[in-house]
Amino acid sequence: MVRIGSALFNADHTKLGEEMRRVEAAGIDFFHFDVFDGYFVPDQAFPARTIRWLRPLSHRPFEVHLAVREPSRFLPALAEAGVDLVFLPAESTPLLYETIYAVRELGMKAGLCLALGTPLALLDSTLPMLDAVLLLGRVTGEGQRGRDFNRLVVERVRAVREKIEASNSAIDLQAAGGLETANCVEVCQAGATSLPLGAALHREPDMAAFIAHLREEIARPPSPALPPRTGGGSKTDAFTLIPDPSLSEGEGSETSTNASLFPPPVLGGRAGEGGHNATFNILVASRSFGKNCPEVLEAMQATGCVFLPNDLDRAPTEEELIARIGAADALISGTEPVTARVLDAAPKLKVISKHGVGYENIDLNAAKARGIPVAIAGGAIADSVADLAMGLLLALARQIPQGSASVKAGAWQRFVGPELRDKTLGIVGLGQIGKGLCRRAKGFGMRIVAHDAYPDTAFAASWGVTYLTLDALLAQADFVSLHAPVTPETRQLIGAAQLARMKPTAYLINTARGELVDEAALYAALKEGGIAGAAADVFATEPPGDSPLLTLENFLAMPHCGGQTPEGLRRMGEITAENALRVLRGEEPLYRVA
Repeated sequence: MVRIGSALFNADHTKLGEEMRRVEAAGIDFFHFDVFDGYFVPDQAFPARTIRWLRPLSHRPFEVHLAVREPSRFLPALAEAGVDLVFLPAESTPLLYETIYAVRELGMKAGLCLALGTPLALLDSTLPMLDAVLLLGRVTGEGQRGRDFNRLVVERVRAVREKIEASNSAIDLQAAGGLETANCVEVCQAGATSLPLGAALHREPDMAAFIAHLREEIARPPSPALPPRTGGGSKTDAFTLIPDPSLSEGEGSETSTNASLFPPPVLGGRAGEGGHNATFNILVASRSFGKNCPEVLEAMQATGCVFLPNDLDRAPTEEELIARIGAADALISGTEPVTARVLDAAPKLKVISKHGVGYENIDLNAAKARGIPVAIAGGAIADSVADLAMGLLLALARQIPQGSASVKAGAWQRFVGPELRDKTLGIVGLGQIGKGLCRRAKGFGMRIVAHDAYPDTAFAASWGVTYLTLDALLAQADFVSLHAPVTPETRQLIGAAQLARMKPTAYLINTARGELVDEAALYAALKEGGIAGAAADVFATEPPGDSPLLTLENFLAMPHCGGQTPEGLRRMGEITAENALRVLRGEEPLYRVA
């Protein structure tokens, strides 16, 4: 089994203890530290004393990349700090054999680190003395240009694996250095047995989900080779596991993409011309699919997918969907009603891929009865929505819209609002978006309480979250933010009784679904001073028309745009397409809900 570690160089160095607990709770197998002396790399990274202070916090192995001019000077301090394995720089360690011996004498395992330009021949005489080899690629900051190097790392891993097997040695082979998620899978297929992940891990909003998914992908048998890549590559979300090729044409573009990002469906369906890959009919019911990421449409077409006609510039009704879905193999779903009647009219349907994360418009029981997988674009817009929720919280607290409107109207009224430090934020639904909001609010010094049907105790312990009943949360919180799905149990979760439990100085934020809130009860609470204010990006009926909420000064309204960021929309399009194509290839989708 491949070990996955956390390279803490990419962590928040002001909160290393908290970061360690967080990544350990996410399921990593070891910690990787960089120890520099400022000579080879203009950075001090982790001094031995810091590692010593962190050692009591975890029983996981501590492994060090020692990039210094005189490694022997550092070894006693590293041994005292509790380091388990030391990687010596192959090209710069004087008296290499003696230094390896010194590492072992101090009770640590010995490894050799080879930079991208270091000849692999250095290993021929040293392999019998080693416990591990670390092959470095690019540094993360090298960006698109540096991604060319990742392909070289894969080849070097393959070559070193052959050397290890020829020597009949039990040596851990690690690969690191700016590897994107797809590259991680490739290096493991080439023979790597450990991955110390840096930026690829620490930029993920939900590390546990990312690690679990990466392990699943590494364990999956290799797919057939993709067609040769031509053209540019798009900067994609690592979590989608869609390859991110380096730019070859139009270098520097962040928006160009490549149709070969998606392997073609290969199920036995209608044969394409010349008897090649099967072709499949795709019905796009989502109004926004492809509009902000047209490259996804091109990529799907390049795999042999055919888009069925849909002349509506809105969500189709049930009858309109029934009239269009008969020949569809895959449905790209938006907000249209996917009912049992709709599914009965779709005898060829193989997958429903939701262009979004809410699936209350889909009859899951009917889909399950037909054996039709339903998948969502999980995680695609988690950061986008969490950003907006935090923004609305700030806007409510400091009355930012009112202040702006006042100045523009020629007035100079001073608006007074509370600081966020030491205030309590209650998060109802601590999923990916709720966790994203939690991380942001922690930066403001807020106390976090949460209510969720499925508590994540590891995350709660790492981030200092207290789980409460809904009633207790509402009574304690200064701000309540809703991030729950709509189910029979959560519909109108916040009604008159729940609003009455909130403090008169409290605020309510809803960026999840309008159906979670009894809007009439919310209007009464805001009008009568039961709570101080509220903000909503979602409504029970959209657009809300002449809703009385829109007449209130202490109510902020947004047009359901929590996920409307270039980054989120691109990820959502890519994951939606990937989910559909995975099922058509006979694979499991990324985020299956039925």
